[in-house]
Amino acid sequence: MCSPGCFSASSSRRRLLIAGPPAWLSVQAPVSPLALSHLDPGEAAAISLAAELGAALLIDELDGRREAQARGLTVIGAVGILERAADVGLIPDLAAVHTRIRGLRFHIADAILQASLARHLARRATQTKGTP
Repeated sequence: MCSPGCFSASSSRRRLLIAGPPAWLSVQAPVSPLALSHLDPGEAAAISLAAELGAALLIDELDGRREAQARGLTVIGAVGILERAADVGLIPDLAAVHTRIRGLRFHIADAILQASLARHLARRATQTKGTP
């Protein structure tokens, strides 16, 4: 789910996604947008929509995350999505993905990536202990 303002038209990939989104993607605006003038309009719309629908919110921007958490919303970021994908076997090597992220223009503290990998490895170790 995405609010209409959550994609920038700055890239051709994003324009294609907006023009023909996959069937699982629902694009809708909040019925009653919250007055969150301290946030980017797309973040404010996403928080408003998640609050209306009682949905989890995928957001990485710190001020938006804090606002959503203060409103009692379940928040997950891109690193958390990758971590969960690794937990269920969709990503075989989370450390390699983190290495690639470090080479991108994705601004994330190394401590966050290290903590994510540590959580994933701890869960994987716990799962393998129970395997005969």
